[in-house]
Amino acid sequence: MNEVAGRYALFGEIAAGGMATVYFGRLLGDGGFSRTVAIKRLHPHYAKNSAFVAMFLDEARLAARIQHPNVVPTLDVVAMGQDVLLVLEYVHGESLAALHLATRKRGDKIRVPIVLSILSCALHGLHAAHEARNERGEPLGIVHRDVSPQNILVGADGVPRILDFGVAKAAGRIQATREGQLKGKLAYMAPEQLQDGVVDRTTDVYAAGIVLWEALAGRRLFHGESEAAVVTKVLSDEVPPPSKLTAGVTHAIDNITLRALSRDKKHRFQSAREMALALESCGIPPAMPSQIGEWVMGVSSDVLKKRTQVIAELERQSSRSRTLDAKELVDQLGSVNPPPSGSSPPPPPSIPPLSPLPRFGSASRISAPQFTTPGMTARKRSRSAPTSQKAIIYVVSALAALTAILGIVAFRALGPASGTEPSPSATVAPVSCPPGMAAVAAGNAALSASDPAGPAAVGAFCIDVFEVTTDDYRACVQSAGCRPAGQKNEWPTITEAERMVLDPLCNARAPEDRGKHPINCVSWDMAEQFCKAHQKRLPHEAEWEMAALGNDGRRYPWGNDDPTAKLLNACGRECVDWGRRSRIDKDALFPDSDGYPTTAPVGAYPEGKSAAGAFDMLGNVWEWVDGVGRRPDQRVLRGGAWNASSLGPSATRSLESMERRSYSIGFRCAR
Repeated sequence: MNEVAGRYALFGEIAAGGMATVYFGRLLGDGGFSRTVAIKRLHPHYAKNSAFVAMFLDEARLAARIQHPNVVPTLDVVAMGQDVLLVLEYVHGESLAALHLATRKRGDKIRVPIVLSILSCALHGLHAAHEARNERGEPLGIVHRDVSPQNILVGADGVPRILDFGVAKAAGRIQATREGQLKGKLAYMAPEQLQDGVVDRTTDVYAAGIVLWEALAGRRLFHGESEAAVVTKVLSDEVPPPSKLTAGVTHAIDNITLRALSRDKKHRFQSAREMALALESCGIPPAMPSQIGEWVMGVSSDVLKKRTQVIAELERQSSRSRTLDAKELVDQLGSVNPPPSGSSPPPPPSIPPLSPLPRFGSASRISAPQFTTPGMTARKRSRSAPTSQKAIIYVVSALAALTAILGIVAFRALGPASGTEPSPSATVAPVSCPPGMAAVAAGNAALSASDPAGPAAVGAFCIDVFEVTTDDYRACVQSAGCRPAGQKNEWPTITEAERMVLDPLCNARAPEDRGKHPINCVSWDMAEQFCKAHQKRLPHEAEWEMAALGNDGRRYPWGNDDPTAKLLNACGRECVDWGRRSRIDKDALFPDSDGYPTTAPVGAYPEGKSAAGAFDMLGNVWEWVDGVGRRPDQRVLRGGAWNASSLGPSATRSLESMERRSYSIGFRCAR
């Protein structure tokens, strides 16, 4: 991806979350100035929702008031048509969650002095947030509400930093949380947050206590097969001292951890700083920044070395362009006239062709008193500094060339594509995908069944060739990267009679027999967690549709032929027979049997794969995608399932509660 947003260039994806994606970026300033930054971009489907946009802007406004070395700084906010971008300081490092997972995969635990230092620094950052004030010196009353390993970034410089104030509670927020609406991750919420929604700074202390316990113990503290089970554990389970699980944890550390985890908030540390000071004086010296930095580089060496190489190459190209620009400025000092109408800048260096990419509209800085840096639109730049504009073109062209040559998107590990057969009419995607993923070229997804309907531009990306299998998911659970898959269906109106018929269809119940079948009975959060554990993400809805239908106007992934039992797992004769035995009326999509009355092994219908090389895009199981419904708690499902009796637009797109676990719902990942 290479886009220009005002004075910023966006490149590979660093991370993706539920609301936004973070990209590697470059600030392209006047006089050839440039700087590496991280750019957080609200997902397109959220950018159309005023409530989510307000929440996003609130995050920037609050974070800008917090000045502390243990908080990731927010540098700028840019509005781009319907897009809103947060510009953050780029931190070369990984989240504590990723570091913890990588350590567990090595069969190890994080050393106690490193844990103490990371938590102490994070707590000092939290305290700065709790103490933040507005321009009038009045306390903002910030409560983070989402303190978790995912939101603690540990840099290769050895400095831990708190990030993501997107759901923070504070005075004067534009977007207020509705009464009774929970914000954050259930497994890191304090009892009072779950019971009555009342939060204060001790709520963050409790969450920090969970992060501390898990980092010491090497496993999750509160986890269960359903959200209700997690809540029950938070409210009632006895918490064992971490010394029972990890050697080297002293009684003093036990006492600090259990005090932070007191269910009565009056017995907790009354400030994050108080807890930080307790950790620093517990008798075990915290690790030095140099020791933490060495540990981060050791645990995440492959990822960070690739990023280091990429950054060095990009900065080298930028440096070359800066030299050219400086000479031009000296030669043309004082010349501020715009170029003649119809003239063009000199052609950039020859670069490999790139597939079409989405374009931003006119750039404008958000006008708000909290952001005092004067804004500069793209039009103003062209009038006042034509040579600088020319330098930007050179910089972006050079960076685009390097991106195409290296084949990087989101600092991915390079590897050959597997199982891909690009359509003869399709442009070959400028991405290199790892084994098991198919490359999908950039283009426009029709989204005719979406709400609102209309085409959406999609950049090149990779998608799993197959739906995630029961074996895949079980391996993630065994490595402690995922919560156990459900063995029963969960939705509010399910009856006991339905349970008797449908619960046996949860594939996690029979992993030996259905290991190659798609995992099902998983919620949206569980799907997202699996993808993140594998350095992937759920595909956006437009991406899913591009992987399924491409750009050539086809009706189905396989083309325009009517569906048959050889092309997909949907409702044929075998499904009707199953329905009759189960006393469920079913209509057949086609008269023949597809061989499987319920789910089928992934990839069982090779004639039905898409032009991009993805199997089972229609039928088998519905697939969770990263798309919001009419309510914030809804998510989009695409593709239909094994019991589909129709394949019209309304039969291949659905909205469900993100907590729903169903026999007919699975997922695949993208990156």
